[in-house]
Amino acid sequence: MATSEGEVSNCVSNLIHAFTDGLNVFKRLSERHRRRKSKQKERRQAQSSAELQLSDSLRKGPLELRAKYDSCYSEEGDKFAKGDGKSLVLCING
Repeated sequence: MATSEGEVSNCVSNLIHAFTDGLNVFKRLSERHRRRKSKQKERRQAQSSAELQLSDSLRKGPLELRAKYDSCYSEEGDKFAKGDGKSLVLCING
């Protein structure tokens, strides 16, 4: 199976878009949740903690992914971007 030019690059771009879309969905749900004030304070605090973790992950994910991609690309060059598999595994695990 031949890999297309920039296959890994396209995958990274799609993942970054997925993080961004996920963050947008999260923001809309959080706003909707705030509008429907819950009566249980403890429940809200537990949800707030989990929501904060999710929000942080969705915000940091694209930056971390882009930084790792850039690092691997600078080490491996085009063979990494094309997705030869071997350089991808070595770079991500290294």
